[in-house]
Amino acid sequence: MSEWDLIFSEAFDFIKKDITQYHSHDDPEEMIPNERVLVLGINKLPLPVEIIDVEVDNQTYPYLKDTICQLVRYNLPKIGENLVKYCDKIPATKNAISTALIEHFGISNDDAMFITESLTAKFEYTGFSISDGSHIQFTRYNIRNNMNEFLIDLRSLFYQSFNDYIINRFKTEKETDFNKLYQLKTDPVLSRDDLLKPDSRTKHMTLEYLQSIISDIQLIPEVSEPVRMEFQHAKDLFIFSYFKYEFFTLSNRSALFAYEIAMKQRYLQSLKGKAVITYENQIVHEITQPTYSQIADFLYEMRRKKKWKIGDVKVNDEKFPSGMTELINWLIRNGSPKWKLQFYDAARKVRNSLAHPEHAPIFPPSNGLLLRIAYDINELFTSKKE
Repeated sequence: MSEWDLIFSEAFDFIKKDITQYHSHDDPEEMIPNERVLVLGINKLPLPVEIIDVEVDNQTYPYLKDTICQLVRYNLPKIGENLVKYCDKIPATKNAISTALIEHFGISNDDAMFITESLTAKFEYTGFSISDGSHIQFTRYNIRNNMNEFLIDLRSLFYQSFNDYIINRFKTEKETDFNKLYQLKTDPVLSRDDLLKPDSRTKHMTLEYLQSIISDIQLIPEVSEPVRMEFQHAKDLFIFSYFKYEFFTLSNRSALFAYEIAMKQRYLQSLKGKAVITYENQIVHEITQPTYSQIADFLYEMRRKKKWKIGDVKVNDEKFPSGMTELINWLIRNGSPKWKLQFYDAARKVRNSLAHPEHAPIFPPSNGLLLRIAYDINELFTSKKE
């Protein structure tokens, strides 16, 4: 067997055992129908994979762990077939990536262009579902040298990106067609003019006005890209509330999500590129250029599989701040003034109410929350003093 055959044989065996174990029940009747289908589909692994090595500059992009990363295509429609194919080594240029995606992975020009543009912007995107039903993964590391990290990432792919496809592919139980049963009518397909009519509740405003009252809400250069992207969603939704009043609420929700991302990114900065995980004072794992979710997923895995006691786990000699409350306490311990605790906690409660709603709240057209959150995000990241 080739090196890549061995890697993916181990990987698919891991996925089958992990998902089967996670969804096991003492009483089979307790198993949700979709769980049964998922386990059935997963146990049909392997599936065809194709690999391209990509030579990257990890000095320019420090969150890339190695100088060789991979593009991997998972051919989900052909699950059950065993084929592992190494294709090529290419430089991380637009032309080389686009050409390789088309020639080696056989995807369409449109899909190749979208992936290439998204990927080469900053090499931060790690997954792309494409029109032929397959999925392309970009790893931020060399799989050959980082097998444990790859297994954790692959596990997340199967739980998050492949889950629905596998269930829909192998589901045999008939679901109730409620549209037919209740004779429900489909939503009308509106013309462009009708779709872009102002909401009657914003008729006293203009698009220009909505843009103007948030145009000076800016994030400083030190703020990381994931925070910027989510905060930009908040600003876009604020503007497009002109057409749908309820988007003001979604705007505030995205701003609060950006705030949460900022807290996690600020914590990651404190790790200085490496998370050293100890249990009972023994080093058990290290993650270079970690993400918050990678650390959290690893700890969850160890609690589930090895019954770790969370109080005996440390990351860089400090308790890992899992969840918003612990992140807030971490910020207070690391320089944020104590009076901020009230604002952080209020933001946490509003964020939770929007992420886990019991009803559909409607926020008014105010830029106040965006202003406050942008200020606090900038304060978390600023390196300058007046």
